[in-house]
Amino acid sequence: MSPELKAKWVSALRSGAYQQGHGTLRRGDAFCCIGVLCDVSGLGEWAGSESEKDAYILLEDWMGGAIDDKHLKKFGLAAVTQERLIRMNDGRTEDPNVDQPKCSFDEIADYIEAHV
Repeated sequence: MSPELKAKWVSALRSGAYQQGHGTLRRGDAFCCIGVLCDVSGLGEWAGSESEKDAYILLEDWMGGAIDDKHLKKFGLAAVTQERLIRMNDGRTEDPNVDQPKCSFDEIADYIEAHV
């Protein structure tokens, strides 16, 4: 990941401008940490009506609550790192029957600074 994009992402997570959401890239005004990356990177335009549960990115090969491999490569973000960040954001572990406390955007930003 370029230092510029990483700094922009971390700054956005810490800014207070994004409400944290869980389980999808974006739902209304709430974003997961990966949704914030999509938003600040200009990856695509958000679509979805008020009556739809989740907003989504208009991409040729969109994958729902995660960024596809082609765009992960463009960002320089490993799939395993994306999954780790999603688990941190959503309070999940690798075991689907075990939950952990959800990490705040500040905690996720700390992780990104140290490991991405």
